[in-house]
Amino acid sequence: MAFYAEEPGANAFNGTAGPTAPSGASHENGPPTEEELRTVAPPEWMLSTLDESVGTTFKREFTSMGKKTLQILWIFKSSTADHAVYETYDFIGPTFWLTLYSLFLVIIATKNGDNTGSYFGIAFAIYFCVGYLVAFNTNIVGGRVHIPGTFCFLGYCLMPLAAYTFVAMIMALLAGNLANSIRSLIVGLTAILATTWSSLAAYAFFKNLALQGKAFMTIYPVILFFVVFGVLGLIGAKQYIQPQP
Repeated sequence: MAFYAEEPGANAFNGTAGPTAPSGASHENGPPTEEELRTVAPPEWMLSTLDESVGTTFKREFTSMGKKTLQILWIFKSSTADHAVYETYDFIGPTFWLTLYSLFLVIIATKNGDNTGSYFGIAFAIYFCVGYLVAFNTNIVGGRVHIPGTFCFLGYCLMPLAAYTFVAMIMALLAGNLANSIRSLIVGLTAILATTWSSLAAYAFFKNLALQGKAFMTIYPVILFFVVFGVLGLIGAKQYIQPQP
Protein backbone atom coordinates (compact mmCIF):
# COMPACT_ATOMS: atom_id res chain seq x y z
CA MET A 1 0.00 0.00 0.00
CA ALA A 2 1.36 3.41 -0.96
CA PHE A 3 0.80 6.49 1.18
CA TYR A 4 0.73 9.90 -0.50
CA ALA A 5 1.55 13.27 0.99
CA GLU A 6 -1.51 15.25 2.01
CA GLU A 7 -2.37 18.59 0.47
CA PRO A 8 -2.04 21.63 2.76
CA GLY A 9 -5.20 21.97 4.83
CA ALA A 10 -6.53 18.54 3.90
CA ASN A 11 -8.20 16.57 6.64
CA ALA A 12 -8.29 12.83 6.14
CA PHE A 13 -10.86 12.36 8.90
CA ASN A 14 -13.69 14.65 7.81
CA GLY A 15 -13.59 13.95 4.11
CA THR A 16 -12.90 17.53 3.03
CA ALA A 17 -10.04 16.44 0.83
CA GLY A 18 -8.38 13.22 -0.11
CA PRO A 19 -4.69 12.35 -0.47
CA THR A 20 -3.02 13.35 -3.69
CA ALA A 21 -0.41 11.54 -5.71
CA PRO A 22 3.18 12.78 -5.63
CA SER A 23 4.52 15.02 -8.32
CA GLY A 24 4.99 13.07 -11.55
CA ALA A 25 2.59 10.27 -10.64
CA SER A 26 -0.48 9.75 -12.76
CA HIS A 27 -3.62 7.92 -11.72
CA GLU A 28 -4.25 6.89 -15.33
CA ASN A 29 -0.91 5.08 -15.49
CA GLY A 30 -1.44 3.01 -12.35
CA PRO A 31 0.38 3.25 -9.03
CA PRO A 32 3.50 5.43 -8.73
CA THR A 33 6.90 3.92 -9.36
CA GLU A 34 9.53 3.36 -6.67
CA GLU A 35 11.44 6.41 -7.93
CA GLU A 36 8.35 8.59 -7.58
CA LEU A 37 7.62 7.32 -4.08
CA ARG A 38 11.05 8.46 -2.91
CA THR A 39 10.01 12.07 -3.39
CA VAL A 40 6.95 11.76 -1.15
CA ALA A 41 7.34 13.69 2.10
CA PRO A 42 5.78 12.36 5.33
CA PRO A 43 2.66 14.10 6.66
CA GLU A 44 3.15 17.29 8.66
CA TRP A 45 2.07 15.63 11.91
CA MET A 46 5.04 13.27 11.67
CA LEU A 47 7.46 16.18 11.36
CA SER A 48 5.98 18.35 14.09
CA THR A 49 8.27 17.02 16.83
CA LEU A 50 11.45 16.77 14.76
CA ASP A 51 12.07 20.44 14.06
CA GLU A 52 10.82 21.95 17.33
CA SER A 53 13.11 23.31 20.02
CA VAL A 54 13.99 21.40 23.19
CA GLY A 55 12.07 23.97 25.23
CA THR A 56 8.93 23.38 23.18
CA THR A 57 9.27 19.62 23.63
CA PHE A 58 9.67 19.92 27.40
CA LYS A 59 6.74 22.32 27.61
CA ARG A 60 4.47 19.97 25.67
CA GLU A 61 5.50 16.87 27.62
CA PHE A 62 5.21 18.46 31.06
CA THR A 63 1.87 20.03 30.17
CA SER A 64 0.59 16.61 29.14
CA MET A 65 2.05 15.07 32.29
CA GLY A 66 0.32 17.64 34.49
CA LYS A 67 -3.05 17.05 32.84
CA LYS A 68 -2.75 13.27 33.18
CA THR A 69 -1.69 13.56 36.81
CA LEU A 70 -4.79 15.60 37.64
CA GLN A 71 -7.06 13.29 35.65
CA ILE A 72 -5.74 10.13 37.27
CA LEU A 73 -5.51 11.35 40.85
CA TRP A 74 -8.99 12.90 40.92
CA ILE A 75 -10.80 10.02 42.63
CA PHE A 76 -14.29 11.27 41.71
CA LYS A 77 -13.72 10.87 37.99
CA SER A 78 -15.75 8.84 35.51
CA SER A 79 -14.60 5.50 34.16
CA THR A 80 -14.71 6.90 30.61
CA ALA A 81 -12.08 9.49 31.46
CA ASP A 82 -9.97 6.77 33.08
CA HIS A 83 -9.92 4.60 29.97
CA ALA A 84 -9.14 7.58 27.71
CA VAL A 85 -6.03 8.34 29.78
CA TYR A 86 -5.13 4.65 30.04
CA GLU A 87 -5.07 4.18 26.27
CA THR A 88 -2.80 7.23 25.73
CA TYR A 89 -0.08 6.03 28.06
CA ASP A 90 3.42 7.48 28.38
CA PHE A 91 6.43 6.86 30.60
CA ILE A 92 7.63 10.41 31.23
CA GLY A 93 5.20 11.08 34.07
CA PRO A 94 5.65 7.72 35.85
CA THR A 95 9.44 7.99 35.59
CA PHE A 96 9.32 11.56 36.93
CA TRP A 97 7.23 10.71 40.02
CA LEU A 98 9.12 7.48 40.73
CA THR A 99 12.45 9.30 40.46
CA LEU A 100 11.31 12.01 42.87
CA TYR A 101 10.04 9.39 45.32
CA SER A 102 13.36 7.54 45.21
CA LEU A 103 15.49 10.68 45.28
CA PHE A 104 13.87 12.01 48.45
CA LEU A 105 14.41 8.66 50.17
CA VAL A 106 18.07 8.68 49.13
CA ILE A 107 18.50 12.19 50.58
CA ILE A 108 16.98 11.01 53.87
CA ALA A 109 19.30 7.99 53.96
CA THR A 110 22.32 10.14 53.09
CA LYS A 111 21.56 12.48 55.99
CA ASN A 112 21.58 9.43 58.24
CA GLY A 113 25.01 8.37 56.96
CA ASP A 114 23.92 5.81 54.33
CA ASN A 115 25.65 6.78 51.09
CA THR A 116 24.89 3.59 49.17
CA GLY A 117 21.79 4.97 47.43
CA SER A 118 20.12 1.59 47.82
CA TYR A 119 16.62 3.04 48.14
CA PHE A 120 16.80 4.27 44.56
CA GLY A 121 17.33 0.80 43.15
CA ILE A 122 14.88 -0.81 45.56
CA ALA A 123 12.07 1.57 44.57
CA PHE A 124 12.56 0.96 40.85
CA ALA A 125 12.81 -2.81 41.35
CA ILE A 126 9.56 -2.88 43.34
CA TYR A 127 7.82 -0.70 40.76
CA PHE A 128 8.67 -2.92 37.80
CA CYS A 129 8.30 -6.29 39.55
CA VAL A 130 5.08 -5.58 41.43
CA GLY A 131 3.67 -3.52 38.55
CA TYR A 132 4.15 -6.44 36.18
CA LEU A 133 2.47 -8.78 38.65
CA VAL A 134 -0.48 -6.39 38.94
CA ALA A 135 -0.96 -6.38 35.16
CA PHE A 136 -0.51 -10.16 34.96
CA ASN A 137 -2.96 -10.83 37.80
CA THR A 138 -5.59 -8.50 36.31
CA ASN A 139 -5.38 -10.35 32.99
CA ILE A 140 -5.55 -13.74 34.70
CA VAL A 141 -8.83 -12.90 36.45
CA GLY A 142 -10.35 -11.59 33.23
CA GLY A 143 -9.51 -7.88 33.23
CA ARG A 144 -8.73 -6.13 29.95
CA VAL A 145 -5.42 -4.38 30.57
CA HIS A 146 -2.03 -4.18 28.90
CA ILE A 147 1.33 -3.93 30.63
CA PRO A 148 2.52 -0.50 29.33
CA GLY A 149 -0.76 1.17 30.24
CA THR A 150 -0.75 -0.43 33.69
CA PHE A 151 2.80 0.74 34.39
CA CYS A 152 1.83 4.24 33.28
CA PHE A 153 -1.29 4.36 35.42
CA LEU A 154 0.43 3.02 38.55
CA GLY A 155 3.34 5.41 38.03
CA TYR A 156 1.09 8.46 37.92
CA CYS A 157 -0.66 7.24 41.07
CA LEU A 158 2.71 7.44 42.86
CA MET A 159 2.50 11.24 42.95
CA PRO A 160 0.97 11.40 46.47
CA LEU A 161 3.70 9.08 47.74
CA ALA A 162 6.35 11.28 46.11
CA ALA A 163 4.82 14.22 47.99
CA TYR A 164 4.95 12.12 51.17
CA THR A 165 8.68 11.38 50.83
CA PHE A 166 9.22 15.10 50.20
CA VAL A 167 7.53 15.87 53.53
CA ALA A 168 9.64 13.16 55.18
CA MET A 169 12.78 14.72 53.73
CA ILE A 170 11.82 18.15 55.10
CA MET A 171 11.24 16.61 58.52
CA ALA A 172 14.68 15.00 58.32
CA LEU A 173 16.29 18.35 57.55
CA LEU A 174 14.45 19.90 60.51
CA ALA A 175 15.62 17.21 62.92
CA GLY A 176 17.46 19.69 65.14
CA ASN A 177 14.72 22.32 65.13
CA LEU A 178 11.55 20.30 65.68
CA ALA A 179 10.52 17.90 68.42
CA ASN A 180 10.77 14.22 67.56
CA SER A 181 7.13 13.57 68.49
CA ILE A 182 5.91 16.27 66.10
CA ARG A 183 8.06 14.99 63.26
CA SER A 184 6.88 11.44 63.85
CA LEU A 185 3.24 12.52 63.84
CA ILE A 186 3.58 14.55 60.64
CA VAL A 187 5.41 11.78 58.77
CA GLY A 188 3.03 9.07 59.98
CA LEU A 189 -0.14 10.97 59.07
CA THR A 190 1.30 11.97 55.68
CA ALA A 191 2.20 8.34 54.96
CA ILE A 192 -1.35 7.17 55.72
CA LEU A 193 -2.91 9.97 53.67
CA ALA A 194 -0.61 9.46 50.65
CA THR A 195 -1.04 5.67 50.61
CA THR A 196 -4.82 6.01 50.89
CA TRP A 197 -4.99 8.63 48.14
CA SER A 198 -2.86 6.59 45.74
CA SER A 199 -4.85 3.44 46.48
CA LEU A 200 -8.23 5.13 45.96
CA ALA A 201 -7.09 6.70 42.69
CA ALA A 202 -6.02 3.30 41.36
CA TYR A 203 -9.09 1.58 42.81
CA ALA A 204 -11.41 3.99 40.99
CA PHE A 205 -9.97 2.70 37.71
CA PHE A 206 -9.30 -0.99 38.33
CA LYS A 207 -12.72 -1.65 39.87
CA ASN A 208 -14.22 -1.09 36.42
CA LEU A 209 -12.02 -3.84 34.99
CA ALA A 210 -13.03 -6.49 37.50
CA LEU A 211 -15.40 -9.25 36.48
CA GLN A 212 -18.43 -9.83 38.64
CA GLY A 213 -17.40 -11.78 41.72
CA LYS A 214 -13.68 -11.19 41.16
CA ALA A 215 -13.34 -7.58 42.28
CA PHE A 216 -11.26 -8.43 45.33
CA MET A 217 -8.84 -10.61 43.34
CA THR A 218 -8.35 -7.78 40.86
CA ILE A 219 -7.96 -4.91 43.29
CA TYR A 220 -6.03 -6.26 46.26
CA PRO A 221 -2.64 -6.47 44.41
CA VAL A 222 -3.13 -2.84 43.35
CA ILE A 223 -3.71 -1.75 46.96
CA LEU A 224 -0.75 -3.89 48.04
CA PHE A 225 1.43 -2.12 45.46
CA PHE A 226 0.93 1.26 47.15
CA VAL A 227 1.08 -0.15 50.67
CA VAL A 228 4.54 -1.52 49.83
CA PHE A 229 5.68 1.92 48.68
CA GLY A 230 4.19 3.52 51.77
CA VAL A 231 5.99 1.06 54.05
CA LEU A 232 9.24 1.57 52.14
CA GLY A 233 8.95 5.28 52.85
CA LEU A 234 8.35 4.61 56.54
CA ILE A 235 11.39 2.32 56.67
CA GLY A 236 13.52 5.12 55.32
CA ALA A 237 11.91 7.72 57.57
CA LYS A 238 12.24 5.74 60.79
CA GLN A 239 16.01 6.01 60.56
CA TYR A 240 15.84 9.58 61.79
CA ILE A 241 12.48 9.62 63.64
CA GLN A 242 13.84 8.35 66.90
CA PRO A 243 14.65 9.89 70.27
CA GLN A 244 17.73 12.04 70.15
CA PRO A 245 20.53 10.90 72.50
